[in-house]
Amino acid sequence: MNVIGAGKVSRTLMSLTRDAVGFTLRDIASSREESARAAVTAVSGGRAVASFAGMRPADLWFLTVPDDAIAGVAHELAGVSTLARGEPGAPRPVADHCSGFLPSEALAPLRDLGWLTASCHPVRSFADPDLAARQFPGTLCGIEGDAAAVPRIEAFVSAIGGRPFAVTAEKKALWRSPSKHRNLCRDMVPSWNPSGYRPLRLRD
Repeated sequence: MNVIGAGKVSRTLMSLTRDAVGFTLRDIASSREESARAAVTAVSGGRAVASFAGMRPADLWFLTVPDDAIAGVAHELAGVSTLARGEPGAPRPVADHCSGFLPSEALAPLRDLGWLTASCHPVRSFADPDLAARQFPGTLCGIEGDAAAVPRIEAFVSAIGGRPFAVTAEKKALWRSPSKHRNLCRDMVPSWNPSGYRPLRLRD
């Protein structure tokens, strides 16, 4: 798995991926190379690179950048010819962003290259990456995207201890606020369902 972005969400996912069965943390890129290096040092895993051109192909890409940067990063990433081709015989790469509001359509430049796209928003605070990683098991993660991408993101979420559920792209933002309360109070049964929310084994 490759990661673009070196903030708190990135560090949490990197830490969880390091110990996940079936997934390997590969390359980390950020707008500042020193940030990528600091993230790699913090989680003791992955390889910091100076630019997208220095990244190796991967089956799974997580874009953990601000919402207003997602489309631009996708466009820039799509312009790297060595990544656009992928590895011979490898499955189609899946690009995923972590926005709680934007749909996977924000990754259209990569989809146009033949990549699969998805969005996965873990419903929790990442203010303290170390604490977020320790408390991540059981975290609800709303997923939408290409039909072939969603099962692969669900597998990743399950591998790092999360609890995936499907959400529609059209109404994605509607579930974000109430689902925050759902994750903080897991014994409460949500009474809303305006967004196409489909829980998967919500009760412990």
